Amino acid sequence: MIRRTWRRLPGLAQDGVVALLAAVAMLSMPLLDSLSFPPTQPRSGFGPLWGVLVVCACAPLAVRRRWPLAAAGASMGVVALGGLFVSRDPGVLAGVAAIASAAYHRDRGRTGLAVASAAWMFFLVWNTSRVLRLSDVAFAAAYGVTPVVVGYALRAKVERAGQLARLHRAEALRARSEERTRIARDVHDVVGHHLSSVRLQAVGGRRALSTSHADAERAFDGIAEVSGQALSEIRALLDLLRADTQPRISELRELAGGLADAGLNVTTTGDGPAARELPDDVQECVYRVVQESLTNVVRHARAGKAAVRIHVDAGEVSVTVDDDGSGAPAADAGHGLRGMRERVAGLGGTFSAGPSDAGGWRVRAVLPSGRDARCFA
Repeated sequence: MIRRTWRRLPGLAQDGVVALLAAVAMLSMPLLDSLSFPPTQPRSGFGPLWGVLVVCACAPLAVRRRWPLAAAGASMGVVALGGLFVSRDPGVLAGVAAIASAAYHRDRGRTGLAVASAAWMFFLVWNTSRVLRLSDVAFAAAYGVTPVVVGYALRAKVERAGQLARLHRAEALRARSEERTRIARDVHDVVGHHLSSVRLQAVGGRRALSTSHADAERAFDGIAEVSGQALSEIRALLDLLRADTQPRISELRELAGGLADAGLNVTTTGDGPAARELPDDVQECVYRVVQESLTNVVRHARAGKAAVRIHVDAGEVSVTVDDDGSGAPAADAGHGLRGMRERVAGLGGTFSAGPSDAGGWRVRAVLPSGRDARCFA
């Protein structure tokens, strides 16, 4: 709930909350000191000027995405200037966070940012001790470059996740295109087969009109049956070709309810808000896996009950379909299983099907959720 609410906030509002929380955390340092040291030990350096400097050092975080370099420069400048007037740390962590955020959000200039960060840290170390040792120089260089490296690493991780998500979508589109081509071939085969049968029966019926009306009626009844079967098969195939309709997880309960007439009791769990916020291609894949699994149950498994469970976890979604049937698919169910496996693999997921420990048959698919990681975003 909190995560969804946070994501719905505008970027500027998120940054403002981050800046406020950082200021509150740093202004709480005197309280932490009072809990850490004996009350008789004097505590100095925490005063009104220190508090103002802390707030000024944290305030640039509110615009860290809109003006990343300016925010980092302002925060570092306040901390460096404040170090000349107060003895306590006036918000170094805020400056470090601003530097890491700038390295994350900027596409160029990270080398210059690393040099500026190292120089800034070098000044803070010198201002504290007024004596520089080689170890101090090494510490300042390492501590100054670290936030730039961290910000860049997080940016690279997010970009890689985005590239993988785009690759999965491209593979899904390719798989869908191949499926549409296969369906088009099926339409051609269905039309050719049934029209040839209709033609042969029509020719036979015309000849039988002059000799036997019973044979002619049987021929015309056959034409009606074959043509009806052809229309039904073509209609089903054309429904799959409609590109403007993508089934969603929210439609699974309706799908399950439609199987009640076939004598199958289906229960569905886990199709709540988290599942309904998944990307469209992932939702379609989940729906198709459940649809094909339940179709196989009705046709082949001789089952009375089936359970559909959907679980959304960090970075992935799993769907499991269990039934209480015979525990072995019919021979002609292999095409459906292969189609489900190919569809799931097209999105970078894994698929398995086989007898379950409790009897019956289990189909399980695990898919990446397709959500990009959000770091400093």
